[in-house]
Amino acid sequence: MSIGQSPCVDEFSQEGFSMRELVHGYLNHSISCRAFLGGMAALGFTASAAASILEPLNTLEAPTENTAPNVTMLQGTGGELVVAQAKAAGVEYLFSNPGSLETGFYDAITDDPQIHFVMGLHEGMVVSMADGYYRVSRKPAFVNVHAAVGTAQMGGQLYNASCDGSAMVLTAGMRDNEVWSDDVSLGARPGFNQKEINRQFTKISWEGRQADSLPLMLRRAFKVAATEPGGPVYLAMCESALESKTTKAVAILPGDRFMIQPRVHADKSEIERCARMLIEAKRPILIVGTEVWKSSAQQELLSLSERLGIPVAVRDFGRASGRALDSYVSFPTRHPHYLGAFRVNSVYAKRGIDLIFFIGSADAGRGAIPAAPELPVEARIVRLGIFLPRPQLSD
Repeated sequence: MSIGQSPCVDEFSQEGFSMRELVHGYLNHSISCRAFLGGMAALGFTASAAASILEPLNTLEAPTENTAPNVTMLQGTGGELVVAQAKAAGVEYLFSNPGSLETGFYDAITDDPQIHFVMGLHEGMVVSMADGYYRVSRKPAFVNVHAAVGTAQMGGQLYNASCDGSAMVLTAGMRDNEVWSDDVSLGARPGFNQKEINRQFTKISWEGRQADSLPLMLRRAFKVAATEPGGPVYLAMCESALESKTTKAVAILPGDRFMIQPRVHADKSEIERCARMLIEAKRPILIVGTEVWKSSAQQELLSLSERLGIPVAVRDFGRASGRALDSYVSFPTRHPHYLGAFRVNSVYAKRGIDLIFFIGSADAGRGAIPAAPELPVEARIVRLGIFLPRPQLSD
């Protein structure tokens, strides 16, 4: 999602644009102040009413030292602004395979004592290390890879991180292929753009071409990556933006201003309904997934299983071993209630199942149309959790 040119007023004077879309466009810098006011007029707002709405928008992400003491106003190169905002977000480690297009970034980070540099010799290794850091620390990992080629080379491990919903902010240097020549080395092909290379393995992707916009875009990247369901996000930073110096001070915000992680609360009546279904079921089964350990709910799961005498299984990943394909397990594998990977032709399933309760687990299906149902057709199915479509992990 790049920051483009502002459309003319007439474009937003047509019917069909809501106030929400206008506000979103203005905050994204995709429409100008003039276009915003024109769009509000088209919606029937007076000039004074539109101006009263515009005023708080102008101060939303541009606080001053007088109004926000925790905000630092900094002037410097784009790379220095990125490093400053990363530090303010609480970043302690940078996982990277560096390259020449990121010189402005590494010039700023080389002598910084807060962010420790962890180098890999290939982008796949870099993303794997960052993924492991997230799983252990539960903090969003900060990664930088080299240009379009490095972006492509991290694809395999980025796929795995995406499948597991690992919070990760991935940055890369970018050579703009729309500035002058069609023969751009280390950049996207003419007519294409860098953020499309691995977009399907990220929650969202951006391209930044202006130095003073990079801290804002990095804040959004951290916020989106950490918001449940978590996942990788990608920000390509133009080489010139990293090396050029801003002409005005730019706001650097502390992490608690934008790293907001609200707890999702289930509907009480639905919880009670699910509890009744579990109690009334004759042969229920729990199929659990990664969201259990991510929520630190292993003990609650164990208590539920033992109190009601319910067996626990994991999603079948098609492995002959019948084990969970995950870095952590959410239920003790030596417990007598643990069944391993669920299969519809297992001994327990053949004896009949009347309730399947998915807890923080992806769907049981895989890519091919099965010859027979993969879940007992007579069973009721309940799902609990925050879900992303997660295909089978790569080897």
